[in-house]
Amino acid sequence: MAKSPIHYEWSSFPGYVYKKKREDWIAYGTILSMFNAENQKAAFSYQKYVDMGIKERISSPFKDLKESILLSSEEFIHSKYVVIS
Repeated sequence: MAKSPIHYEWSSFPGYVYKKKREDWIAYGTILSMFNAENQKAAFSYQKYVDMGIKERISSPFKDLKESILLSSEEFIHSKYVVIS
């Protein structure tokens, strides 16, 4: 396993951080614009965001799946179960 997304062969991460590493078929601006309007600051902010996610070990949202497909509380599922089943 790669120690960082920058070292993973199939990752698009290097293109978000370094312009020289960009692929023509990836719309980097869409994601980067969510971090900052200025491209250089956006790349730095994106890198910090990814690093933070790796360090904090953000838990998977899928661990709380209910009925195989629903991300919800038990109460919501039971109140709506008749409608979706």
